[in-house]
Amino acid sequence: MPVVGATTIAPGQEVPVVLSLPMGMHAGMDGPHVFRISVPVRNGAGESAVVRLYFKALFK
Repeated sequence: MPVVGATTIAPGQEVPVVLSLPMGMHAGMDGPHVFRISVPVRNGAGESAVVRLYFKALFK
């Protein structure tokens, strides 16, 4: 479950998001992977959207 540093951020402000990946890779699953995390967001006017965060990981 992600741990979010704040629930409200101002335009241009940054907030850390810590993700835990408590999973293992079985034999043959090593190598590069790309993960996508979808984060629901809402602006000050109440409009909703989804921000998609992509990150790469290299399992050895």
